[in-house]
Amino acid sequence: MTLSSDLKSINCTSCGAGLNLLGGGRVVVHVCPYCGAELDAQHGYKLLTKYDRRKRPDSPFTLGMSGRLMGVDWQIVGTIGLREGPFEWAEHQLYSPTHGYAWLNFENGNTTFSRRVRKPTTPAWIDSRMVNAADNRPTVLLNGDRHTYYETSRPQITYLEGEFTWAPKMDEKTTTVSLLSSSAMLDFSTSGAFKEREVYRTVWLSPEEVTLAFGLDTPPRPIDRHPTQPFGGGHNDSFIRLVAGGCAVVALLLAMLIGALNRPPDILPATRVRLADLPQTFDFEVTNTEQLVRIAFASSPSNAWLGIDFDVTDPEDETLVESSRFMEFYSGRDSDGAWSEGNRSAGLKFRPATPGTYQLTLSEAETELWTDGRAPTEVTVSVSEGVRMPQWLYLLAIGFGVLTLAPWARQIWQYKQRFAGSDWDED
Repeated sequence: MTLSSDLKSINCTSCGAGLNLLGGGRVVVHVCPYCGAELDAQHGYKLLTKYDRRKRPDSPFTLGMSGRLMGVDWQIVGTIGLREGPFEWAEHQLYSPTHGYAWLNFENGNTTFSRRVRKPTTPAWIDSRMVNAADNRPTVLLNGDRHTYYETSRPQITYLEGEFTWAPKMDEKTTTVSLLSSSAMLDFSTSGAFKEREVYRTVWLSPEEVTLAFGLDTPPRPIDRHPTQPFGGGHNDSFIRLVAGGCAVVALLLAMLIGALNRPPDILPATRVRLADLPQTFDFEVTNTEQLVRIAFASSPSNAWLGIDFDVTDPEDETLVESSRFMEFYSGRDSDGAWSEGNRSAGLKFRPATPGTYQLTLSEAETELWTDGRAPTEVTVSVSEGVRMPQWLYLLAIGFGVLTLAPWARQIWQYKQRFAGSDWDED
């Protein structure tokens, strides 16, 4: 049987069904979708083998459908059904007279597009043996894009129809090592009796894109997130980091400046009080009601803590504050050397409603010792007015700092989501 280069169709040499020839000059075999016969496209379409008809994989794409992807017109010329464990999917071979061959893949409602990689990768090849010997996730570079190991799969062919550029066999298995970047997946595949090696790059296609390209009646409905599916947001990350980082620096500098220039006057100078002489009452005159009044305590506990009970009353003898403050300090030495922790000072701030004479009453003190502890015998108390609060600017700086780091945090979260289905064991 001599075939003309203009031949567009043949009759199956097994069942006589009409078969369209769509796949170009590199087609090796043609599998009849009616009787399952595999025909030799290189030698007059003679019968090579015949497969039992099996269930076609779930896919909205069929032989002969045409669509425009990546600015190229493609036509579906072959369909392969694959299964690994409980997972099943379809891969459709595409043909373009100007751009050769590619793949349209459909799994769980997700559509992806794969093409063979012609440019060298670094390293040039990676297989399951190399993955098993690696202490950390293997990585591969392609055009400066870093791909990180995702999984090793060994799917089995469960269905064949149409034209193919090699001779696939029913139930044949292919070993594929997949590595993932933020925008694509690299698949290093080994198949066939001769262990043929191919590298493919796969990208995700949106339901709207494939619906428009192939004229589908309804868009595919993904039931999960494909690893190559891009995440939303991130377009203004650089702007957010720049503006938020600048605001954080400005807020921090203002807080430090206010703290350095803030020298509020004492309206009760630092006074030492013997704990044995409590309770004691101190009067202090408030004139500035626009800013805060600060009450400060200091003591010298050593491997011990000190608690002071006190209350503050206003010029009308109304209780404003009834509270306690604690000071503690601990130190020692262990295998890592000397250590210490605690704070020997404490304080309280409040905003006075009216000017006048306020009273501070220290009512009771309580101490507790630790190993080799020494209890303090006195406490120093002072009161200042006109106190500014740069803490709000520090909090503002922290908030802008968090906003500055948010894009990186989102990227880390997206990385974990993208690799959630990976079979790599970090342990």
